[in-house]
Amino acid sequence: MRICEIIPKVKHLLTLEEPPQVLVFHCGGNDIGQKVSCVLGHDILKVIDCLRVLLPKSKFVWSQILPRLKYRNEIVHRSLNRTRVRLNSLVATYIIKHGGAYIRYPEISEDNPDLFLDGVHLSDIGNNLFLYRLQQGLFDIIKFSHTICPQNGEVGPWLRESVSL
Repeated sequence: MRICEIIPKVKHLLTLEEPPQVLVFHCGGNDIGQKVSCVLGHDILKVIDCLRVLLPKSKFVWSQILPRLKYRNEIVHRSLNRTRVRLNSLVATYIIKHGGAYIRYPEISEDNPDLFLDGVHLSDIGNNLFLYRLQQGLFDIIKFSHTICPQNGEVGPWLRESVSL
């Protein structure tokens, strides 16, 4: 999902459902390289501020923009990857400052190309890691009020005892 699609989508969903207790943002990757990074960061924060007004009782969770092996319209990969890292830092800090949380995916990196199908989309094992971390992060945020998941130094999902919601 692109950043510009979030507000209309949420407004539409609010006509069908009650406001959510938790709203997970997993977007922005397709915007990298399409806008200057400072403009993109500003746009994301503006969307979050708008949604904070629409959903005052919802807890916001930033789901890290995942690394890619290639981006759309890529000229200098390293530059776009730095943009991704900066955006994640900016938005996660902002959301945590306003009572939200941040989910990271440390196992998914450019160092593990087998986790990607085509350089952009995740392979089956990459998707399984992503979904596991997302589920585990939401569990830790809801049950233990963590603000960053996984915690620094936390072991990979294959070493952690599974839990059920």
